[in-house]
Amino acid sequence: MDGLEAVELKLSEVLVDNENRRFDSEYFKKDLMSFLNHLNNLQPLGTFVKNGYRVVYENTRVIDKEVGEKEKANTEVKNFKNSFLQCGRLDAEYYQPKYDELLTKVQQAEYYQLHELVLIKKSIEPGSSAYQEEGIPFIRVANLSKYGLTEPDIHLSINEVENIESLFPKKDTILLTKDGSVGIAYKVDRDLKVVTSGAILHLTVRNKKINPDYLTLVLNSILTQLQAERDAGGSIIQHWRMSEIEKVLIPIIDMEKQKKISQLIQTSFQLKKQSQQLLEAAKQAVEMAIEEGEEKAMEFIQASLV
Repeated sequence: MDGLEAVELKLSEVLVDNENRRFDSEYFKKDLMSFLNHLNNLQPLGTFVKNGYRVVYENTRVIDKEVGEKEKANTEVKNFKNSFLQCGRLDAEYYQPKYDELLTKVQQAEYYQLHELVLIKKSIEPGSSAYQEEGIPFIRVANLSKYGLTEPDIHLSINEVENIESLFPKKDTILLTKDGSVGIAYKVDRDLKVVTSGAILHLTVRNKKINPDYLTLVLNSILTQLQAERDAGGSIIQHWRMSEIEKVLIPIIDMEKQKKISQLIQTSFQLKKQSQQLLEAAKQAVEMAIEEGEEKAMEFIQASLV
């Protein structure tokens, strides 16, 4: 038939951003597909998404650069006195040369053990019998990443424990996972009315030599990840003991450099927040394009960019 053009779509393309699982031809007409492609390339949406994540990843390299490039170390065979009698570990994984190389490199610069920089506070593990659908959000390891927190499905009663408000994370508290996926750190940017599980520690900076954003970055860097890997290895389910976490080595760099890193990190999270807002606007614009036309949808998008 004249005036019609066939467009071939794969199932993976059909389901992208198609939460309502629509399969009618109107949904996939060429004009709308063109509009979706336009949204995908729209500025500054693409820039926000790319920059928001790029800044976080690139700043982890700053830590390696400041501490120094990795050097090749000689392999050392440890005797019983310098192995088991020192740390109580017999698994070969714990004594891999890469861990010794790491500690040697960190110790060449100024460094502190973690407990010298922060106060470490445990949370609670109330058990599944306390879980409910409404109440205070209960944050578990699965809800935490280096980029933020996701909304949990599980909640607790406000009367679950006495003075439950004392468990709420305060602004600049660093949340650090110690069980399961160990060594994930996230600094909260405001006071939160949530309770975290016992697998997540609360770190509060108490030493003026370190910036909370910089410390969070170090905790998420390869320097700390290798220490966590060494300590929590040797078991099916990883568990990072408090005594080991307290002794994690944290390299200290010039405070002015720490502040610059902090500014970049804060910028990255601002960009990420804006990208999320624009993505939500884009979803609404798709529905608007279907119901009211592409012109109205583009007007809505442009207004969202202001």
